[in-house]
Amino acid sequence: LSPDKLPKDMDSEAEVLALVRALSGSPGARVFSRRLHDVTAGNALFILESLRDLFSAGVLWREHGDWATPFDDATQDYRELPLSPSVRDAVLRRIDRLGESVRRLLEAACLAGDGFALDWIGASTALSELELVDAADRAVHANILVESAGGYRFAHDLIRRSLDDALTAERRKLLHRRLAGAMDSHDAPAADVARHLEAGGRRSEAIRHRIRAAEAAARMYALAEALAQYDAAIADGASGI
Repeated sequence: LSPDKLPKDMDSEAEVLALVRALSGSPGARVFSRRLHDVTAGNALFILESLRDLFSAGVLWREHGDWATPFDDATQDYRELPLSPSVRDAVLRRIDRLGESVRRLLEAACLAGDGFALDWIGASTALSELELVDAADRAVHANILVESAGGYRFAHDLIRRSLDDALTAERRKLLHRRLAGAMDSHDAPAADVARHLEAGGRRSEAIRHRIRAAEAAARMYALAEALAQYDAAIADGASGI
């Protein structure tokens, strides 16, 4: 199967399901096809590249006339399937054409979560206010980001995953720590600040934010959430709670 025999885009999950069933010979594959649609944004070339890379990596193979993966028995949504390197690189090349400031903005944003505020990103990247707004405008015009009630979000999770996948471990930790500081100074939810501190290797600093989140939940009589936050604080090293 070659790219010129595929339509440019497959906007619906049903179209991807039909393609996977035709290629694999399987009457099922509904959950696998849904995941494939999600991680390729329905782009036919990305679908083909993803399947090729999965076969090459040995995490997709033909067995008893059907396709199989090592995750079939335990997965709920095939989220364990790795992102195709060729798809990731294609997405990153598109981003890099928008300039270095856009790449820096998006690298921090990919860790911030949906509905992130631009102020969080500015304090995390050392971009000036003008550079930050210009970079966000370019990302929106290129359909990388979309504006939302909570600030901005990625137009598709494929873009966010590609950026996240390309980060080195130390750069990811650094960005998480910077996001924690920026979000804390802008009164973001304490649990979110704690999550970034934990991901940034600062678990002891996350304790007070977990306790704040627990106390806030308790005031709202959300007891299960309060207990979960106290448990997270204990896991971070808190004592005497």
